[in-house]
Amino acid sequence: MLHLLIFATGLFLSPTHNACRGGVTTAHFPQLGIVYGQIDDESGAPIPRADVVLKASSGKRQYKVADENGCYMFTAEAGDYTVLARYPAFRIASASLHIEPEQAQVKDIRLDVASCTNCVEVQGAATFAACIRDAGGYVASSTVTLTPRNKPQNSTPITVHLDEWGCGRLQPPEGVYQLDVVTPGFLSLRKVLYLKSGPESPRETLIIRPLKH
Repeated sequence: MLHLLIFATGLFLSPTHNACRGGVTTAHFPQLGIVYGQIDDESGAPIPRADVVLKASSGKRQYKVADENGCYMFTAEAGDYTVLARYPAFRIASASLHIEPEQAQVKDIRLDVASCTNCVEVQGAATFAACIRDAGGYVASSTVTLTPRNKPQNSTPITVHLDEWGCGRLQPPEGVYQLDVVTPGFLSLRKVLYLKSGPESPRETLIIRPLKH
């Protein structure tokens, strides 16, 4: 029992947890639990600005970007969750956990360097890459389509499949497209995009607004 106590104490007081603990407290989140931790690489070095998602068993997802020390924190209702993390050139990693109300727990995530044996780039194509969020930073369960505007004979909409982060990426032919984002309970979003072939454009974040009742 003494050895277990020493181990547990050492884990809690490790530099990683001290760096990320900061002012973590449940005092300001009644009936909610907290999960926090650090995203690091194989050497244990923190990975700053990694993407992190907390996914509930219901499918509801929260999104955060880790800070410069690789630290993240979520507050959520009691239940079963999965934490997923990603960063360019690393494999996606995940961990399961159970959140209890008014309790804080540590969940560090380690990312391994990814190989690029399955990477595919389409030559002569344009790139569309975007993430759908609501104003609170939650990942939205949206239907996203791109419809060609300058080629009526080929106006079949293209479906964008969103990942765990609510992000999607396509490499359609160069041209003008109508983007439509439809999300239950939110206003529809529509905009016209001119997609040009060449270097990949930065990933864009699209914010959707709730319906007014």
